[in-house]
Amino acid sequence: MISKIVKRLNGRQGKLLSHGGKATLIKSVLQFIPVYTLSAMTPPKGVFRLIEKYFANFFWGTSEDHKRYHWSSWNHLSLPIDEGGKGFRKLEDINNMLAMKRWWRIRSTSSLWARFISNKYCVRSHLVSNELAPGNSHACNHVLKIRNIAENHIVWQVNSGSSSFWWDNWSLKGPLATPVPDTPKSAKILVGEFIFDGQWNINKLKEFLPDHLAGLGGVIRDDQGDTIMAFSIPYNAENHNIAEAQATWIGTNWCIQNGFTQATLELDSLYIVEILRKESATSYKFSQIINKIREAINTFNIQISQCYREANQGADCLAKMTVNIQQPAYFYSNQQLPSQAKGHFLLDKDQVPSIRNKYDKANFFVS
Repeated sequence: MISKIVKRLNGRQGKLLSHGGKATLIKSVLQFIPVYTLSAMTPPKGVFRLIEKYFANFFWGTSEDHKRYHWSSWNHLSLPIDEGGKGFRKLEDINNMLAMKRWWRIRSTSSLWARFISNKYCVRSHLVSNELAPGNSHACNHVLKIRNIAENHIVWQVNSGSSSFWWDNWSLKGPLATPVPDTPKSAKILVGEFIFDGQWNINKLKEFLPDHLAGLGGVIRDDQGDTIMAFSIPYNAENHNIAEAQATWIGTNWCIQNGFTQATLELDSLYIVEILRKESATSYKFSQIINKIREAINTFNIQISQCYREANQGADCLAKMTVNIQQPAYFYSNQQLPSQAKGHFLLDKDQVPSIRNKYDKANFFVS
């Protein structure tokens, strides 16, 4: 692989190119020479550094006696053009992308290679729960290292119920094994075992899952987008709608208690918004919370609006944090926000649009 690249770099035509021509040659030809090899294996990082060193020497040029001065590092040149780089791709990033593709093939296909990996390394455990081991091959361990990133972008749709109950992301909140640490998590337990006549078997779900999985998260901001107060609270909820309503009431009540009587209430739950607007009949426990919110809305100047979940990622992140905490957590500035949520808030403050992923039949795996 290295010898092929060096042979191309030592050709006579490359020495006659301008910097723009060299950049085009690197991006269009040279960086794609290793792709075929990288799609099947993962070389040591030293190989990537050596190849990128050859790229840098070629780009800046060399004379017969010495190399020319490199006015910028390769890491900087690998940034997008809009960020001041030349748009080169780091070979390590390309390798990680190909490793994610290999992981997706293991998870979604029954090819000979996928069955071989599963039978050799994951006989007694699920692919997602399998840990790194000294006896694994270098390529296998690299794929296992990249799985945490890849799994965040994989969603399993519940149809026949053949997904793993504990380890597949069918609930849109990640594997359920993560927030339930003290329960045995057999990979043989399937989602279909909790469905009866097309409905969830609530009693059986309660046998496996604690009530506090809902979690409450919310944020109160001023007109400049800065955080006034945010919260992350563990909560025992019978269902998701009650948790959404309780989080809404906590935020609304805090605003009233602190003198903020003019506010806009943004919710990503269209169901809660419609109930607050139409005053629909609800269950007793649910109606208690809804009535308190309605009273506050009618008494004070509070407007209601609905937004997509992608525009409410900060509050959603705070709700997910309750998995790892036992006591309510409150934050009173952008600086106090946890690192997991701070990025979402800062992007929202800067009015960076959130991308809504749409899964089509070609890319959405149905179990």
